[in-house]
Amino acid sequence: IYVLDNGINPFHPDLAGRVDAGLDLFPTELEADCNGHGTAVASVAAGSTAGVAPAARVVSVRVGRCARTWSW
Repeated sequence: IYVLDNGINPFHPDLAGRVDAGLDLFPTELEADCNGHGTAVASVAAGSTAGVAPAARVVSVRVGRCARTWSW
């Protein structure tokens, strides 16, 4: 599942071991997910506790900056 957001925390317990790095439009930002939104979206889609597809792998595609300005 490709998640286009501001990144995914690959160490989140519901996603650990199933997060792949995809395109990162802002590679100089050090945090994987600075505000938690991308991780929350990924957890709804593929979280092991309550995700729609709990066994799916997710690919983090960062298209948003941590400063909450978006680029498309």
